[in-house]
Amino acid sequence: MANKTVEFKRKIISLIRNREIKEALKVFHKNFTAEKPAELEFIKNVYVELNRLDLNKENFELLAEIGIWYPDSVEFQEIFENATNTYVGSLILQANNINFQRIEKAKSLEDSLKRADSLTREKMQIENAKQLTALNEKSKELFKLAVSLSPKNLSAYRGWLECCKVSGDKEEEKNVQDIIDSLTPSYKNQVAAIKSTKTENQEESKEVPEEPVVDLRGDLEKLFNEKKYKELIELVEKNETSNDFPPEGLLLKAKAFVELKQFKAADKALFDAERANTDYHSLKETKEAIGEVKFKLYTKAGSHFLSRAIKLGIPLGIQNFQKAKFCLTKAIEINPDDINVLDMTYSALKYLGENEEAFKIKAAIYSLKSNFKTTYDSSYNQTLCFIATYAFYDKPSIVNDFRWFRREYLLNNRFGREINSLYVCVSSQLTKALDKNNTIREIFRIILYFPFFIIKLLQLISKNRRTNSL
Repeated sequence: MANKTVEFKRKIISLIRNREIKEALKVFHKNFTAEKPAELEFIKNVYVELNRLDLNKENFELLAEIGIWYPDSVEFQEIFENATNTYVGSLILQANNINFQRIEKAKSLEDSLKRADSLTREKMQIENAKQLTALNEKSKELFKLAVSLSPKNLSAYRGWLECCKVSGDKEEEKNVQDIIDSLTPSYKNQVAAIKSTKTENQEESKEVPEEPVVDLRGDLEKLFNEKKYKELIELVEKNETSNDFPPEGLLLKAKAFVELKQFKAADKALFDAERANTDYHSLKETKEAIGEVKFKLYTKAGSHFLSRAIKLGIPLGIQNFQKAKFCLTKAIEINPDDINVLDMTYSALKYLGENEEAFKIKAAIYSLKSNFKTTYDSSYNQTLCFIATYAFYDKPSIVNDFRWFRREYLLNNRFGREINSLYVCVSSQLTKALDKNNTIREIFRIILYFPFFIIKLLQLISKNRRTNSL
């Protein structure tokens, strides 16, 4: 019996991982009941797997259904609370995305209305209004569902309030606003409470000076402009639940994290801003500004690692090539049309021998500029035969033969690329030092005649193979 239970558990987890959720739940309910509940450890595993796949609704509904199986379990209540919060967060995010979609659609419909003739304009206006109203109602229902599951969730109430403003329902708007006011202290009241402690020892007869107007948004902007990013973050985290907390505060918090180069924290702050129903255009501008900062940092870092790697060569510079690839790939994710970043990425991939990925990057480069010459290809075709160029400076055809050998035999395999990288590192410095020494030039020329003979022989063999294949 125990073995069968273990088998069923494995099957359920396997089905969930394969996204066969209906079948997984069917097996679950067939084998576990209130009389024969599953162990909490297994419930936790199911919760983790569903959560990993972002199946928040299914996770919440399953735990809500089986909650009566574990009436006195604190551990189960913690799991259920986490599932509820995650599901509520996903509802708010989904509702906000619909709101953003409505804003974009309104702009698009307005543009199409301008192009319409007078006969169809009125009909289009009615149809457009229906579409926008439907989106607003859909968003409102999601916010209301979130509120029903989490009655003190301010983000859900604020999103609901915004929908009421759009629909023009004044009575509902007032009711929602009253709930928000009852749930949140104001920033002004918090500041006044702190200041009042300083006057407790004053004589009652003495007049208390009038409090200055509190401007949280102004305080946050001032801190940001003064580059006091840590103080800004602390102020936001202290007051973001207050009633009069400005939505822009979360965006400033995200920007502050970027300036501190804490990108994961910045992404989380942006995610919170989306859930808090921040203005769509402000959110979009902030995302673009943050993306620009991250792009510049990744590009600069990628260029730095690539330069170091090329100086060291493949054997010694492999880690720097990999770091360059990582940074430049991140930069491409932000801006896939920057040809200079694509060019550096192509170089890093070619040095690493990742030719398939390099080919894709090169295709992207040519789609942007068909006659673009990559740095890697240019350098390998023109400047990297240092010793051969030094020895045969007056015989360009011989130099081209050495380049042919490097292209056809060295660069097509990892060992050859490593030899070539070492050669580049040593020969460039050597030829600079011996540039004006004609005696050494003649010695190098004599030494290189034997490999030149071998290269000519290889060219002849290659030519005969191509002829025979035809």
